[in-house]
Amino acid sequence: MPGYILIVEDERGTAEDLRRFLAPDFECLIAHSEPEAVAHAEKHEIVAALVDLHLGDRSDGFSVIKRLRRIDPRTAVIIVTGDSSEESFERARKLDVEDYIPKSIGSGELKRAIRRSLLLRNIAERALRLAENDAADANLLVAVSTAMRQVEADVERAARHRAPVLIAGPVGAGKMIVARQIHALSRPGRPFERVHCATLDTGDLADSQIFGSEPGAFTGATGRSIGAFERADDGTLLLDDIDCLPLRVQAKLLQPLEERIVRRLPGTVEVPVRCRIIATTNKDLDALVKQGLFRADLLSRLDGGQTIRVPGIALRKDDLAGLIDMTVAREARDSGRPAPALSDGFVQAIVARAWKDMRELRNAIIYAIGVCDEGILQSDHLPRPRSPSVSGEGAEAFAPELLDGELETIVNRAKALAVRRALDDAKGDKKAAADKLGISVQWLNALVREHAISPPDPH
Repeated sequence: MPGYILIVEDERGTAEDLRRFLAPDFECLIAHSEPEAVAHAEKHEIVAALVDLHLGDRSDGFSVIKRLRRIDPRTAVIIVTGDSSEESFERARKLDVEDYIPKSIGSGELKRAIRRSLLLRNIAERALRLAENDAADANLLVAVSTAMRQVEADVERAARHRAPVLIAGPVGAGKMIVARQIHALSRPGRPFERVHCATLDTGDLADSQIFGSEPGAFTGATGRSIGAFERADDGTLLLDDIDCLPLRVQAKLLQPLEERIVRRLPGTVEVPVRCRIIATTNKDLDALVKQGLFRADLLSRLDGGQTIRVPGIALRKDDLAGLIDMTVAREARDSGRPAPALSDGFVQAIVARAWKDMRELRNAIIYAIGVCDEGILQSDHLPRPRSPSVSGEGAEAFAPELLDGELETIVNRAKALAVRRALDDAKGDKKAAADKLGISVQWLNALVREHAISPPDPH
């Protein structure tokens, strides 16, 4: 079990007795006062707290409960007290504690009370995740164009099997929406766990985030950590931007894909996994295999299930009207404002403009809604298109020798040059460089790796 049981009891002998009773089954921490309880909760994950109502430090258990819940609302609270008054019981009820038991309870009953409370905690966590998933699953596919009708058919086929699914497509094409739609059709009402591979920390912490770890597995691992595979139990695990995973982590994915087992660090505990696995990429994985940047055996396991290719926005002109309607409706819902009407000029302006990707289109619509005061979206509500300059400082980027070769080579050369200049201008600050380029830090990191760029030291 991840996390700790916190015993909040001012009588030291009683606290030690409780710890001794629970030690074979639970990891426990003891606090004899409210400040000690708060300090433990701020430092550790407290999954359940046993709280005495009458503490000797001029605070009472109710104050402790309120502070614990502010730190982590998920903490299960069991009041263990000799106070059987109706007034105390009513105060406890208003705080939504999981249980209220007498100090005279036996050790077996106490353990059962803790397990009941942890079950309630898990049910609450699951309900929260499912509510988040339900909201996200409102992003249904818009499939009017021929290209997206093919994607829609592929999604329906993917929902009928349990094999891995690889979703490929350019940045901002809507790969996440496709993944959520597969989940909604195949595993409704179950967990959807997303791992942002481009943002994972390096070393053992990255392994712990995906596979989990046992106490002492690495420096700082004081408790058991449940990895993404286990959190996605009986649901869907999305490995977003899987091409960004280091090779050593790629190797560790082979066993879950082949044997449906994960090993928590340091590798001594095997845990069966029952989640369906979806991966996304905006890269040519076959090319990365040839470059030694992606494992061929991992690609064969992913590609051996099903590959869905999501087209870029240039091939989706027929979908734009539906995408506009969906984005406007969702933004109105999220902001609590009435949905504005769409003028013909607004729709025509969007259809006529060359958009970089779906994300740019969505952000432009959200901007237009924000500046619209009349209740009708007009073309002049859209932000002005960005016009790259070919003179002044940027002229060297278009020197003739840089434009030699195939189009893909030229584009990659331009990307590398742009990233290097942005990092130099930002003195190595990746956040500032990403903001200047109008991309995310994750995308910037991926470009740095792809083009072997050495950023300047920000210090």
